[in-house]
Amino acid sequence: MEKHKILVVSATLLALLGLLLGACGPKQEGLPLEEQPYRNDLGGYTIRYPKDWLYDAYGGQVMFYESEEAAMTEVPSTPIVLLEVATIDELDYSYVSGISEAKDSRAMLQILVDDLRGQGEVSVGATQDLTVGGSKAAAADIRGTEQGLDIAGRVVCVHLGDRGGVFVAVGAREDWDEFVPTFEAMLGSMAFER
Repeated sequence: MEKHKILVVSATLLALLGLLLGACGPKQEGLPLEEQPYRNDLGGYTIRYPKDWLYDAYGGQVMFYESEEAAMTEVPSTPIVLLEVATIDELDYSYVSGISEAKDSRAMLQILVDDLRGQGEVSVGATQDLTVGGSKAAAADIRGTEQGLDIAGRVVCVHLGDRGGVFVAVGAREDWDEFVPTFEAMLGSMAFER
């Protein structure tokens, strides 16, 4: 009787494990990245980006996108990635006043997300700690509606002392989960040179 009970419990646990593994599904792979990273000498960084994607750069800022159409629309339906590495004072001017007061990546992110929350139909997820280019970083997922399009994305901040980096990736909400592994691979390829 005891042996039967153990078999029933074991079979039940195996069935539950099978259901959990089936629900998790296969791990999504991101888009393949270019072998040669994009290099920004002014910003002092390199980053790999999706193969065959385009980019526009200005100063320490770069925007990666899939097509000219994506770059020209006010609200992109396909993912775009915007990255800027500059002095903290320049980021304060480019993004939100107050970033120059931040002492770490979490504080930078908090200033940015507080500003986003004040812009209407945007919700911001919990702060996550991560490492980007060997430095401590902080990230938060964002969701909202812009001109009738449901959008999703992620904001990542890296405090590098007198410099910092802000990464914003955004696109149509229905495509975001599929793009996350690509964005994470891009972040994983990031290198700061000074």
